[in-house]
Amino acid sequence: MSRGGSGFWAGELDGLVGRDVTLGMLRDLLDSGSRTAVVTGIPGAGKTSVLSVAARACAAEGRLVLPFTCHDSDRDLAFGMLVDLLSVAPGAEKVLDLVLPTAARPVAVDPLRLRLEALGWLERTSEAQPLVLIVDDTQWCDESSLSVLGFLAHRLTGSHASVLVAVRGDVPPEPLRRHPQVRLPPLADADARALLRRAGLQLDVLALPSVLDRAAGNPLALLELGRAAAGAGIEAVPSSVETAFGEQLARLPAATRRVLLLAAAGDGDLRVLGGRSTRTSCSTP
Repeated sequence: MSRGGSGFWAGELDGLVGRDVTLGMLRDLLDSGSRTAVVTGIPGAGKTSVLSVAARACAAEGRLVLPFTCHDSDRDLAFGMLVDLLSVAPGAEKVLDLVLPTAARPVAVDPLRLRLEALGWLERTSEAQPLVLIVDDTQWCDESSLSVLGFLAHRLTGSHASVLVAVRGDVPPEPLRRHPQVRLPPLADADARALLRRAGLQLDVLALPSVLDRAAGNPLALLELGRAAAGAGIEAVPSSVETAFGEQLARLPAATRRVLLLAAAGDGDLRVLGGRSTRTSCSTP
C-alpha cells in the first residue's frame, strides 16, 4: 500500500496541493509490476503538474528522465513523438535511423525490428542508469509512436526502466489500457481552500462557497474562478471556467484577440503567426 508522497515525492516541494496520495501510488507503480502507470483525469485536474513533480522526484533519485508532451497538431505525423523523443535520448541513434526514411530506405523499417531495437536500447540504457519515460497528453500521440510505446510498456517487468503517461479523460489509448491507472480525483474541500490561499486569492465569506461549489474540486477551475471573484464579491463568480476565460478574452485589445484567433486557427502551429507578421511587414509602406 502506498505511503503517500514523501521525501522527493512530496508535492509540497513543488507547491502541489492535495496530490500526495496520488504521487505515492505512482512512485510504487513505477518500481513494481509492469513498471508503467497511466494518470487519467478531466482537463484542469492537474495531470501535468503531477507529472512534473514525478519527473523532478525521479531525477532527484538518480534516474534518467526522458519527458515528452504530445500535441494535437502532430497526431497525424507518423512516428512524430518517437522521433522527437529519440532525438534527445542518449545512445538512441541506431533506433532513430530505423524510423527516419533515407534515399536507400524511403519507408520506415519493419515494425517488429523497430520495436525490438527500441526495447534493446531501453534495456541497455536503463542498465547503465535507471530511466523513466514520461509522456504527457498521450491522447494526442500519433498512433505509430503509441504502438511502439505500448510494446515497450508491456515488456518492462524486471527491468530498470519505467513508463509514466498522462491522458485526458478516463479511458487510456488502447495500447496502454492493461496497465494500472491512477485517476486524479477532485480536491477535497480543505485542499481546495489551501490551493486558493497558496495562490494568494482572498475571497469573502459569500464568494468562497460559490467558487468551491462551481469548481467542484478542479484545481484549474478553482484558480480561474477564484481570480475572477477575488476582491469583487459573489456577483463576479463566473458560472464556469469557459465563462471566466471568455471574460478575460473580452478584456483584451482587439489586436490581441485577432492574434489569438489566428493562433487557434493554426491548430497549435505558431508558424502561422510568423507568416502573418511577414505579410504585414511586406505590405507596410
